[in-house]
Amino acid sequence: MIERTKTRKLLLCWLRRLSRGVFRPRYFVRICRNRTELISIVNEATAEEHHDENLVERVIQFVLGDGDQELSVFETQTDDPLDVGHALAIIAETIDTKTFRRERQDQGKKRKRGATRGSLFIPLDILPASITHKYTPWNNLNFYPANDRHYDLRVTDSKELARAILSGLSSGTIGWTYLENKDCTYQSQVIVAFIHCRQRFGKLNADSPPANWDDGTHLTAGEQIETLRFLSRADEMYRPQ
Repeated sequence: MIERTKTRKLLLCWLRRLSRGVFRPRYFVRICRNRTELISIVNEATAEEHHDENLVERVIQFVLGDGDQELSVFETQTDDPLDVGHALAIIAETIDTKTFRRERQDQGKKRKRGATRGSLFIPLDILPASITHKYTPWNNLNFYPANDRHYDLRVTDSKELARAILSGLSSGTIGWTYLENKDCTYQSQVIVAFIHCRQRFGKLNADSPPANWDDGTHLTAGEQIETLRFLSRADEMYRPQ
């Protein structure tokens, strides 16, 4: 049953990719949870031609998840922070955060204003030859619209990949950005994702989700839509008929 589900997801996602005219990723988006460390890494990478072992280890810790062998990334066709691929990646990575849910905020448990994310836009062409990528829509857990953009990078040498990232940051071939709750940068991603989902699926009703929007591992389709609408403040702006 598990293999049948994976095969179905793979087929549907390939059909979706073909409808978008995408046959090969151009960039992989890697989401980083610590904005402060990411900015520090970027600043040091661009300031010096030589990158010491301490900086390499920080990239492994804060960007590569302590050197995980399977690295979750999302495909996008540009390195623009407002690219829909980036927006979907951001929502996919954050939507199951407890304080993003309406009921938690109704209880007064709001997100910290300084809570942040950072993103790297890594061109496929700069990845070391030892790094392989596998199309894994089933490993995107809780935001169905991003399934067809999910990949896993197989990392056999985390130091080699960390040095490639530092070199890409230094040369400007790797783009980066960060988001904060205290300004509009996070909400702008939610709105881009919401508009994309509205155009793709039609009416987004949490009580009656689109038939082609699947449940996630921890969030049902209705919970995904409810959270997306809540974060985008869609219900405050208009009442769709």
